[in-house]
This record gives sequence, C-alpha cells and structure tokens, in this order.
Amino acid sequence: MIKERRGTILDSRTTSTWVLLGKELLSRFLSPWAHYSFFAYFLLGVIVFGALGVWFEYFDLFSTHKTVSNPEGLLRTALLATFPAILCPACMQVVWSDDTAKYLKTFAIVVMVIGIALAIVYARPVVKDATAINVYWWLTGISALMWWIANAYQKDLLDIDTDAPTGGDPSKPLAGNLSGIKH
Repeated sequence: MIKERRGTILDSRTTSTWVLLGKELLSRFLSPWAHYSFFAYFLLGVIVFGALGVWFEYFDLFSTHKTVSNPEGLLRTALLATFPAILCPACMQVVWSDDTAKYLKTFAIVVMVIGIALAIVYARPVVKDATAINVYWWLTGISALMWWIANAYQKDLLDIDTDAPTGGDPSKPLAGNLSGIKH
C-alpha cells in the first residue's frame, strides 16, 4: 500500500503511480488551455521575453547583415543559457509545492537532472554547433512544457474569480447574535 499526500490510499496492485503520473501530467497540460490569461502570460512571459536572447541570435543567424563570424555559436550559447533558466525554476516549483504528489516531484527532479546532464554533455567544444543547437532547441521546448506543467494550477494566471465568497449570500445578515456576551 502507498499513502499519497492528498490522503488517498493507493493499492500498488491496482493503481500504478506511472498511471497517476500520466493522468496528472495530462491534466496539467490540458486544464490551462481554457484560460486566455494563462496562455497569454506563457506566450509573452516565457516564450517571447524569457527567451529574448535566443530570438535575437536566431534572427541574426538568418540576417543578411551578419555581425559576427560564427552566429551559430552565439545561438548555441543563448539556448544553453535560456533553457536551464526556465527548466530549473519550474522543476523546483513543483518540488517545493506542498500539495504536489511525490511521483510528480520525482518526475520534476528527473527532468531537471537529465536536462542539466545533457547541457553539460553538449556544451563541450568537440560537439558541433548544429548538433548542440538541435538538442538545446528540444531542451528549450521541454523547459517551456515543464513551466506549463508547474504553473497549470497557479490561480494568479487563471481566469477565475479568486475573491468569490465561499459561504452563502454575503448580503444577508449573519446568523446568531451577541446578546449573551458580557464585556
């Protein structure tokens, strides 16, 4: 038997944490699509502004007025600097969240370790720029996806009213009175 943080008892013979992880990842991937604000923040904050250095180098790579002799090397460096800056905080956010299941925290740690290991392997000078750039593009995409998963339930980014009353009609007077209280 496995006791999950949310209080559900899981029987390891009938429910695999692999299945639960898959369902959790799918849920976190699909749920934000209904919220325009989340998508706009992701697109502008993470993809455009978070990777601004990458976009400068990417467009310089295809520019007719090249400013450096090796623009591929600059794009490689920009990607190497960008994806860990998005990946690691997103993974750490999942790990440090109090209401995240252990299997999702473990998944985040594994993704972060693999991402950093690949960054180190492909940062070596013997690796061709084109190969490293391809790997770093994939890692940047995985970083953005991990950010999406980490922030899928972030109420500040969702189009929901977080100030809604949790009780009955707030215009009605409260039940009870203070007549029996002595000062």
